[in-house]
Amino acid sequence: MPTHGFRSMFLAGLVPGLMFLPLMLAYLPESPAYLASRGEHAAAAAIADRYRLERTAAPTLTTSSRERGLRALFGTDRTLTTLLFWCTTLLCLLVLFGVATWLPALMRSAGYPLGASLSFLLTLNIGGALGALGGAVLADRYGIKPVTAAFFLCAAIALLLVTTAPPLVVVYMLVLLAGVGTTGTQILLNTFIGSHYPASSRATGLGMALGVGRIGAIVGPTYGGVLVAIGTGTNWQLAAFAAPAVVGAILTVLVPQRTPIRRSAQTRPPSAAADIDRKAVS
Repeated sequence: MPTHGFRSMFLAGLVPGLMFLPLMLAYLPESPAYLASRGEHAAAAAIADRYRLERTAAPTLTTSSRERGLRALFGTDRTLTTLLFWCTTLLCLLVLFGVATWLPALMRSAGYPLGASLSFLLTLNIGGALGALGGAVLADRYGIKPVTAAFFLCAAIALLLVTTAPPLVVVYMLVLLAGVGTTGTQILLNTFIGSHYPASSRATGLGMALGVGRIGAIVGPTYGGVLVAIGTGTNWQLAAFAAPAVVGAILTVLVPQRTPIRRSAQTRPPSAAADIDRKAVS
């Protein structure tokens, strides 16, 4: 930056994106569910077979499949779910950006040397990467809803335990778990939200949740600054970031189960349709 100015940082961040964009356009497959919702069943089946995915059934012309845009987020009993997703995303990004912004300063004020305080931020990001990978495995096995709630609690407990002034090695482990429970939780939330909406409105649902969540990303650093300005101690500041994570876990548990889309009789498998016909005749 001293030589080329702050704009060079943005250019440096732009170069990898431009390098990977052609590869993504060439090799990143479209969602089979999205293709099926548009009537491109052959393309959807080809992608599903190539990557050994479960084939997506042809969608029926139900109310949920006709809904698009914001109407789909608040129709067919999705209002509560949408609001809960907005709140959980806001709280998660509040904790994520607040902790990432203030962790070095908080650890510095707690008496740790500057080098260790900066390394805590690196450890936090490593925890986020591990949380994204480990969370995917756990969600496949135990379900994404309980794992997301558990990751929220993981961040809260880790931040609270840091206030007990454990040995330095333990502090690194706790910061690692805090990264698991912040960035890892947000990755899980993205998948949780996307899987809750039909393919026709999935991008709208996730995009709106992340848009509202950005309010938390703005409030988080400001929230930490207010705590510093009013003179709260390091322990209270860490506890103040743990509290929204606890609320996020509670709201995650309150998300209703996804209501499966019922198929009409015309789209039942042949054996089922035959059974219906035989019952009608008898």
